[in-house]
Amino acid sequence: MLFLGHIGINAFLASMIFLPVLAFVIGGELPDVVDKGLFVLGNEFHLFVYPCTRLIAHTFYFPIMVALVAFLITRDKKIALAVGLGSAMHLIEDLHDFIPFFYPFVKYDFASLCGDKIKIVFDQYIITTELIGITLLIFVFVFKEKFSQFRKAFWKLFKRG
Repeated sequence: MLFLGHIGINAFLASMIFLPVLAFVIGGELPDVVDKGLFVLGNEFHLFVYPCTRLIAHTFYFPIMVALVAFLITRDKKIALAVGLGSAMHLIEDLHDFIPFFYPFVKYDFASLCGDKIKIVFDQYIITTELIGITLLIFVFVFKEKFSQFRKAFWKLFKRG
């Protein structure tokens, strides 16, 4: 999944569960910003070896760490929860591809699982998720009134039971 897919899905989810959208979206982009940033710094500028575009920030403990850091910075539980859940959602959204969930506790053969360059392949999955992301962004931010009605009706379904 690329940029707009992550942003659109995360903005929609944050809005649905009444969490700060910006914090959720930032948390949702952090895994790629961290890992791809370190990959480029390490491999393109030969500063250090970083074997994959999914490493430190694509692990099961990264959402917990960023939520704790967000709480220490803001002292706001809702923002910390939004950042942590956004980061966790990113990992779920990336399940179509290799994710080293338990690195460094489990050894992975990064040479065979990752290339030495960042590659963007526009396959059916990428195009579909980007279109879904764009559609959800439009729904949440352009058709605010319709989205608000949808969210109200959605949560009303759970209150009936």
